[in-house]
Amino acid sequence: MFSDRRIRDALAAGQVGVWRWEVGADRIEWSPNLEEIHGKEPGTFDGTFASFAEDIHPDDRDEVIQVIEKTLANGGAYEVQFRLPPLPNRSDRWLEARG
Repeated sequence: MFSDRRIRDALAAGQVGVWRWEVGADRIEWSPNLEEIHGKEPGTFDGTFASFAEDIHPDDRDEVIQVIEKTLANGGAYEVQFRLPPLPNRSDRWLEARG
């Protein structure tokens, strides 16, 4: 999905990532730069929703999951902003997700 170098370069330049979630299979595929955006080492994201949810700030996690569950139940699109888990000596890191 993300093998084209031009696509990877554009995502990196824009500091955006692209993902695809096969809900029934609980399989999330991230563009390669999303691990970096999330502050993860390359190859450490296991591709599950649970792993994604663990990477949401604890104070934001329930709201994000509720928004996603509501969208799955009712259809349509969603847009949500959330923080990543805090890191020592680092300011909050915010992401926006759409699906």
